[in-house]
Amino acid sequence: MSAYVVFTHVRTRDPPKLAQCAALAPAFVAGHAVERLTNFGVCEVPKGAGVEGVALGCFVTMVLGMSFILAWLISSLHGRAS
Repeated sequence: MSAYVVFTHVRTRDPPKLAQCAALAPAFVAGHAVERLTNFGVCEVPKGAGVEGVALGCFVTMVLGMSFILAWLISSLHGRAS
């Protein structure tokens, strides 16, 4: 069973910090078997609070998806991007 990860970008508070994190993200993702389905692009939100962008990724198995999420949550990049 495939697993999917959805990253949402709610709003930019610090554009230089966002650019720094965006530059580091490909190196982090490179260590994981994720297929990038979309990059951060405009996303229409028909109901509820809007977002500036959404990125979607797909993993072949739930185990690979969970290992990626756990690695992301404990990474220093996640702390800087939050």
